Amino acid sequence: MTRGVAAGAVLLLLLTGCSAEREGAPVPRPSSADPVPTTTVAPPPGLTLTPAGTQLRLGQPATVGFTQNADRRTTLKLTVTALRKGKPADLAAYALDDRARLATPYYADVTVANLGSGDVGRAAVPLAALGSDGSSVTPSGFTTAPKQCRSSGPPAALPVPFAQGATTATCLVYLLPPGTTAVRIGFQPATGDPITWRAGAASPSASASPRVSVSPVR
Repeated sequence: MTRGVAAGAVLLLLLTGCSAEREGAPVPRPSSADPVPTTTVAPPPGLTLTPAGTQLRLGQPATVGFTQNADRRTTLKLTVTALRKGKPADLAAYALDDRARLATPYYADVTVANLGSGDVGRAAVPLAALGSDGSSVTPSGFTTAPKQCRSSGPPAALPVPFAQGATTATCLVYLLPPGTTAVRIGFQPATGDPITWRAGAASPSASASPRVSVSPVR
């Protein structure tokens, strides 16, 4: 958990350290730093939640309980379909300081479906990149995402409204500090190890993984 929080702080420094040196250049915005509640969500009848610690291949769905805040919660089906490594040059059009310009972007293509009764529009997509150093990095909320990772919805957030039956496909951008590789994308259940996606064989449960922390978008 400590390593995950530390990585989030590093990312926040990367983003808030950006300077608008070039007028009109798009600037990535960090999400709110408020913690996501971890209340357990009961799925609708007939649905079973994916167990904590499950490892999935890209393209396999997970059914998860999700809490946006004390009053808004639902059951989501999350599917990570691709995890792509970008290049620092992808961020050349952005007004970044020297340190942020060294970050390596990773792009995750994701689909989200609302299977429950709650409307969780504007919530942050609850997925984090898990780094090779054991860190957890939250998605970056760009005002205009890099062309390698464009989507029609709000950056790193669910559309409004996002009620039962709604579905969206989006692309999330993660900025990894130099020397760190994104090895998995993870969702953190209320208890236990994260549910993760990575290329390669799936196994029933993950080995020790950092807890995933994703800041909400309000």
